[in-house]
Amino acid sequence: MRTHSMMLNTETIRNTLRNWAFLGALFILFLMAGQNAYAEDKTPRYQVEVIVFEQLALKGWTEENWPEIPSGVDLSNSTSYLTTNQKPLYLRAGDLTLTDVAKRMNRGYRVIFHESWSQFAYESRKSPKVLIEKEHGGDSLLGTVKVYKTKFSHIELDLELERTIPNAIRAEFAQRLGLDEYNLPSTWRFKLQEKRKADSGELHYFDHPIFGALVRIQAL
Repeated sequence: MRTHSMMLNTETIRNTLRNWAFLGALFILFLMAGQNAYAEDKTPRYQVEVIVFEQLALKGWTEENWPEIPSGVDLSNSTSYLTTNQKPLYLRAGDLTLTDVAKRMNRGYRVIFHESWSQFAYESRKSPKVLIEKEHGGDSLLGTVKVYKTKFSHIELDLELERTIPNAIRAEFAQRLGLDEYNLPSTWRFKLQEKRKADSGELHYFDHPIFGALVRIQAL
């Protein structure tokens, strides 16, 4: 009986130790999660606002040569601006602060994309690209916006616009390309790719003869 009792006590001790080990592991995981959450809370945040617009003036089509380019936006490691509350970006819809600017652009430009979101200000390696895409009157916008922070904040754009060729300049556009107008497609693809340093609150203008972008990042 004494031996049996000792065996029961030993088994009870083992079970107790296992339970304590399990609870200890859970406690450590809880602490690590808390530390990660605390670190995330301490990471700077930005509100990012982007306006993409088309130039309505036709001279940009015919004053420069526009060789045909293949679609080449790198969408790897990208997250849609419509994504909310998911790692690693924690995107949240933001209030639009450039509405008056967008309205004033009605003369000479056509706004095709205007959105805002907030995100963590990660370093370049960790910060994903935000995917933006829009169909507008037969034109198609696809691209990415990347905001990251090293010593300074940076904005990185990679945008493509497939735009309907205006009838008024089709013949001249085809001639400049060395193509027969009959063989000219109905749309043409243009690319805007640029990276620059940006301070909080600055409104940055990314220029292109066919389309362009306004970007502002604001520290939260």
